[in-house]
Amino acid sequence: MSRIEIITITNGRNKSEKDMLEFLVKEFVTIKNLMFLIVSIYFILSAAWTDSKSSMKWSMPGLSVLIEVFL
Repeated sequence: MSRIEIITITNGRNKSEKDMLEFLVKEFVTIKNLMFLIVSIYFILSAAWTDSKSSMKWSMPGLSVLIEVFL
């Protein structure tokens, strides 16, 4: 069984390099959106944590590194 046939079986049709590139870009955008959602939730939780006057504090330097890596 050739490589093209295996790709056809797994993806349902032959994908050109352009199609694969578009797929990877879409996946990257999805991952970026997911990271944005996680960072937003982190901000909301850290604001709630600060308001509750708890002894535990969230580390903001860690968050800034996370933003730099993923955005």
